[in-house]
Amino acid sequence: MKRICHHLMCVLFVTIMLAHAAAPGHAQKYRYSFQIGAPLPGQLRSPGGVAVDGAGTIVVADADNNRIQVYDNQGNVLRKFGSLGAGDGQFNSPRGVTLWAGNIIVVDRGNDRIQVFDGQGNFIRKFGSAGGANGQFSAPGGVATDAKGKIFVADAYNNRDQILARHGNC
Repeated sequence: MKRICHHLMCVLFVTIMLAHAAAPGHAQKYRYSFQIGAPLPGQLRSPGGVAVDGAGTIVVADADNNRIQVYDNQGNVLRKFGSLGAGDGQFNSPRGVTLWAGNIIVVDRGNDRIQVFDGQGNFIRKFGSAGGANGQFSAPGGVATDAKGKIFVADAYNNRDQILARHGNC
């Protein structure tokens, strides 16, 4: 019990380097702490990915709480979305997260798919399914985008990376 309580009281420190707008070429270091534990807003259990936009808004894939949490550049909770499940906007262990053109792109690892949301957390679309063919995944983990919107997915158990068009086509 003591070990469980200690785990619930642990604090996760996320260090993020953000460019300081007033001093181009110089980076400013910000340190945020988020409580790990129960699924209350702002608390994380097994954060699996983090992305930061140009304004310093922080988006975290909260894997064990099966949700995405969004914080302002001071670490205050702005919103959260998602729950455990396989429906649109639900997750089973979200792991990777990236941002592109105002959208939040999430790796839904346990459901072997990618989900796309608008900046407010409203579901837009999903793509992928379990398997080894092109456009299918087996425990996808990481995700990134390029300037043209191509989506790069680390497909862990298929031992490959996949490059997809922004709408999910191979």
